[in-house]
Amino acid sequence: MRKPLIVIALALAGVSHSALATETVRSSPHDNRIKTVVYNPDDVTPINGVVGVAVHIVLAAGEEYEAHSFGDGNAWSFAHHKNHLFVKPSAENGNTNLTVITNLHTYEFSLRYIGVASSPAATFQLKFTYPVELAKVSAAKLEKDRVTAAMVSNPPAKVNLAYTMSGDMSLAPVNVWNDDNFTYFKFPGNRDIPGIFLAMPDGTESIVNRVSRGPGNDVVVVEKVAAKWVLRLGKQFLGVYNESFDPIGVTNTTGTASPVVVREVKGDDQ
Repeated sequence: MRKPLIVIALALAGVSHSALATETVRSSPHDNRIKTVVYNPDDVTPINGVVGVAVHIVLAAGEEYEAHSFGDGNAWSFAHHKNHLFVKPSAENGNTNLTVITNLHTYEFSLRYIGVASSPAATFQLKFTYPVELAKVSAAKLEKDRVTAAMVSNPPAKVNLAYTMSGDMSLAPVNVWNDDNFTYFKFPGNRDIPGIFLAMPDGTESIVNRVSRGPGNDVVVVEKVAAKWVLRLGKQFLGVYNESFDPIGVTNTTGTASPVVVREVKGDDQ
């Protein structure tokens, strides 16, 4: 009867270890008490505090504190300024947890008291890094620069790039521009392309003729230039604004989505 119980105990120990896994915290080679960790929303980050010593937590540049909650609010103190947080144990043996919510992320911490400030395990500063998010931003910038360079090397007669956006930025195209005849929406690859609607002055929305171009059909050409467009995908919404809109504009004389292809209607001569 003993052997099955041992097997079950080992299995439970393995589950417990997996459930309590945290992101690896790396110590500085100059001082082990200065630490960095890669941000992962699904991990709990450990902090080892010392009574009388504040722990400085550094978040992403531009990140702003919104709310926090302790498991035991009497065991630790908390302060914040922009993307800097400060926590400090108020008493010995005050182990607890902390959740911090910012305008960009949610953080989960495991707070543990240790008694010696000189210990390499003590946390004086904890800085988060965000390599996955930086990689996405870098890729989007490279794509935007590539499209801009292509337009510079082979530009249409006139281009307006003065567009701004507001709403759900996950729908945002890489570039938006017009040539006084048509509006062009360049979307990143491997993403669902939203519906594009003309925003009317009375608040209604209208469908406009569109075609897709590019090797991946990722450039949507809309046969109109307007002051505002609305992009929709399910419940997601994004407004795209032409900051240099000319209400007079240029007449589309070709009747197609190309300035060099002319539509001809065949039939009996009138």
